[in-house]
Amino acid sequence: MRAQTNACGEIRFEAWQSQIEQAGDVDQLVQTMRRYLAAWSCEALALLPGDLAARALPDRDSICIRAYLASCAELALTGEDPSYVPLREMALAMSAAATRLRALEAYRSVAHIGTGNVGSMIPAGPRGRLEADVKPL
Repeated sequence: MRAQTNACGEIRFEAWQSQIEQAGDVDQLVQTMRRYLAAWSCEALALLPGDLAARALPDRDSICIRAYLASCAELALTGEDPSYVPLREMALAMSAAATRLRALEAYRSVAHIGTGNVGSMIPAGPRGRLEADVKPL
């Protein structure tokens, strides 16, 4: 099976990587991942195990849960299994989103410690790297 859907959109991690890395806050990241899940066809989702086959992403904690589940399921398969390619794409995308979520939350906690940047969005530089200039009050 190809790792791309025809009717609903693109599910390859490479197509979503920059959007994930450039999410400026948690809400943007959650919305990006909801759009990512909406791009999956029913046929591709049906190849995924259990909770990974759901389109719903209720909250930001669901990103980390899906990243963990997808990574565990991917490691249990080989490239010969028909569900390997879509599962790999899900694992890559959700793991990248979980990493971005941790970065956003870390920045937010640093921003609350004696700086004037409280509540500001994180500027994303090339490849989504944090480029915030955190200055003491």
